Amino acid sequence: MNVNGGPVAKAESHPYKGSALTRPDWPTKHDIDSKARNLLPYILEPAKHPDRVVRDTPDAVTIQDKYPKGQVHLLVLPKWQPHRDLHPHDAFEDPDFLVMMRAQAEEALKIAIPMLKEKVFDALQASGMDQKRAESVVEKRTFAKDFQIGIHAHPSQHELHVHVISRDMVSWHPYGSRHYQAFNTPFLVPLKLYPLALDDPRREVNYQNANLMKDDFECWRCGKNIGSDWDHMRKHLDKEFQGWIREGGDS
Repeated sequence: MNVNGGPVAKAESHPYKGSALTRPDWPTKHDIDSKARNLLPYILEPAKHPDRVVRDTPDAVTIQDKYPKGQVHLLVLPKWQPHRDLHPHDAFEDPDFLVMMRAQAEEALKIAIPMLKEKVFDALQASGMDQKRAESVVEKRTFAKDFQIGIHAHPSQHELHVHVISRDMVSWHPYGSRHYQAFNTPFLVPLKLYPLALDDPRREVNYQNANLMKDDFECWRCGKNIGSDWDHMRKHLDKEFQGWIREGGDS
């Protein structure tokens, strides 16, 4: 069943009901063997990837990002065609598709929240907090506010995907400065803002490239300009993380 209660069409047969045409800067025929198609196997054969797939429906599959940029980082991959092959700005012009993807993202958030609870609890104990106190902090916290749900204005992957990522930007997997900017500037467009107006600057390639290439880093939590030294910024994020995991309790 789809989100409106009707029958689900085959993933490759949904008519496109949007008004936009694919952006000229968006290549719609990436080589199937290129790195830009790394997400396709999870859409076509999710059962072969039980280590990463956390939810599979007729409309979309949700996976754990292979290279997370936060404590919890999920990707929602639609199965609909032609939507999954369109630039997100265009795909979300289709109201039926947008409703479906918002519903899928909400379900992904329900999976992500308990994952983050466990991560925060473990981090609190690792910082020296006793179990009872850590449980109290976690119990008081409203975790839904700790996530971003959105898409990159110029995705690195061909298949459309929505990020459901915790705000912390602290991960076991090392990442670079441009990855930080991709999630902490308007380069990440919240799903709730779609469809974008035709004159929205977030549609402009030059505007978004400027966001991605910014030299200075602004802390997502304290708002300070940390400068252009990425190593210094990473240390700052680690420090902010210790405050962030304590939010909701008496620091």
